[in-house]
Amino acid sequence: MPAEDETATLEAALARAEADTEMVLKTAERVVAALKKMHKAAREGDLRKVRSGPEAVRQSVTDLDRDVSRIETAWTFEDDAYLR
Repeated sequence: MPAEDETATLEAALARAEADTEMVLKTAERVVAALKKMHKAAREGDLRKVRSGPEAVRQSVTDLDRDVSRIETAWTFEDDAYLR
């Protein structure tokens, strides 16, 4: 059973998960924004931005993967013990 700290209560753990997920949603929005910029560049024929677009998309996807990994390891609530 976890100690009675902030992560020990279900409400606190869920609040933390909600905040962490909000951070990931913002990162995901940056992925979509990078894709939209590349799409617009292709539509407008901006070759320089078309060429640099994939790197911006790749970087934002890398950031998204990092943030998802963070929330995956951040869940510390002992749900098995709680449900017993």
